[in-house]
Amino acid sequence: MKKNDKKKYVLLAAGGTGGHVFPAQAIADQLIKDYKISLVTDKRGASFLKNSLAQVEKDILPVIGFTGSIPNKIHAISALIFSFSKLFFKFFLKKPSIVVGFGGYPSAPAIIAAFFHQIPTIIHEQNAVMGKANKFLAKFSDIIALSFKETFNTNGIARYKMIYTGNPIRKQILDISDKIYKKLDKSIFKILVVGGSQGAAIFSDILPKAIKLLDPKIQKILSINQQARQDLLQDTINEYKESEAKVEVKNFFEDIENLLYKCDLVIARSGAATVMEIIASRKPSILIPFAASQNNHQFFNAQFLAQQKAAILIEEKDISPVMLAETISNLITEKEKFSELQSSMKKIKSENATTELTNLIIKRCKQL
Repeated sequence: MKKNDKKKYVLLAAGGTGGHVFPAQAIADQLIKDYKISLVTDKRGASFLKNSLAQVEKDILPVIGFTGSIPNKIHAISALIFSFSKLFFKFFLKKPSIVVGFGGYPSAPAIIAAFFHQIPTIIHEQNAVMGKANKFLAKFSDIIALSFKETFNTNGIARYKMIYTGNPIRKQILDISDKIYKKLDKSIFKILVVGGSQGAAIFSDILPKAIKLLDPKIQKILSINQQARQDLLQDTINEYKESEAKVEVKNFFEDIENLLYKCDLVIARSGAATVMEIIASRKPSILIPFAASQNNHQFFNAQFLAQQKAAILIEEKDISPVMLAETISNLITEKEKFSELQSSMKKIKSENATTELTNLIIKRCKQL
């Protein structure tokens, strides 16, 4: 028998966005030496696969969102039934020791199929507000791992199932917290703009306009790395041409950990993965939650930092080029205000959630 055949089998399910896939990647990186890992994801989730997840056996499911017209919803239901059936029969051939769901549509058929096979299950909730899918899947799960100690919308879920672990962060991001904090360079102010794994259209529209409203002296010391959607990439680049700032716009930054370490300020949405990575980097931020996020969870994610005076929270309905320009200008010119943000940010402990959740998975496997 091959050595790999003796390893216990852990199935991870995640899809849709990097916010779901990256925590799964962090766990896979920890487990892959001692456990057989496989991944259930969708087409969008597959685009984020790197490191360990790029190497493991994968099932790419055709699951899609329950949105749009009635025919689209019928298609979504059919895809979900097909995906459940595929995994249900697959588990007859090879049962995982445990199934761990990280959100996104692929988690649902994986967790429900595991439930019917009496396979132990864990679901991980990344946000400060539990989503509808995870709340539904809680009925079929043994453990619900939480990223925030105070997680909303958990009424009706058995308290004994819920365990606080934090949100796993990729190792290359977590390593930033161990580095000596990069001091502010008076001659240059570096801003990193990220809009989640898909970019944010609002930043492509408002931020270049805000930068052009700044005093030319401030513009000249700015170095901006901005993530933009592929379809808005060239328009965003063109918008910046009239500014004095040094700007690099990309659809995706491969070296995000390096940019996080070197930047002075982060401007971002407030998905759970983004917030946790900002905490790891200990960098001040301006957070603009996605107003249409389910249960307004991005607002509550951002509020976690804003209440500790470690970030500036601006709701999407309030944002404008003038307001954003004033906010950036104040942070650069009012050194005390910026220092207060830095100090508050440094006080927030970056917990090793990757280890916490990994140990929980290992413990459940050993109990089998």
